[in-house]
Amino acid sequence: VIRFAAQGERDDDAPRNGVVIGLTALIGGAWLWRSRVTAPAPIVAEAPRPGYRALAFTLPALDGGTVSLTQFRGRAVILNFWATWCPPCRAEMPALQRVYARYADRGLVVLGLNATASDDPAAVRAFQQRYGLTFPILLDESGTVNRTYGVAALPTTFFIGPDGQIREIVVGGPIREAALEARIRTLLPAGGP
Repeated sequence: VIRFAAQGERDDDAPRNGVVIGLTALIGGAWLWRSRVTAPAPIVAEAPRPGYRALAFTLPALDGGTVSLTQFRGRAVILNFWATWCPPCRAEMPALQRVYARYADRGLVVLGLNATASDDPAAVRAFQQRYGLTFPILLDESGTVNRTYGVAALPTTFFIGPDGQIREIVVGGPIREAALEARIRTLLPAGGP
């Protein structure tokens, strides 16, 4: 018990109170030292989101070679995560192909990023042929890019401006062609079709 002496009153317990305060400070300091973080906390990167730069990646393309997102800097990019077994993905692919054909000459890039870790490459090739897809189909064989981008549902579509910044993310689908066109027009310079 700590007691404060009134003005002019002598406190005979002062030495004992000093010991108690000193022990409390010592125990508190020891506790702080013992509970300190000895290793830095791991840095957890956030999934890409609107207003932030799209994270770079390089993946094999279905038709051979590799494709890097950075090679399209200066162009508007639609990055569509999909799989052959996904009904909404199948439903929106014709619209993606049509807008790609319509706006490619104005700088639009469409990248179909297949969730190959949960898909079959033979099915992907058949899908490309069936739908007449002429934009690059990329194979995320390990699922790394899907995880990096925080993709939790298919389809997920990222709209990336010429400056490399993500403008919008649409989770789910299918995205209607008119909605795709409206988003594309905000990414491309004025003029043209």
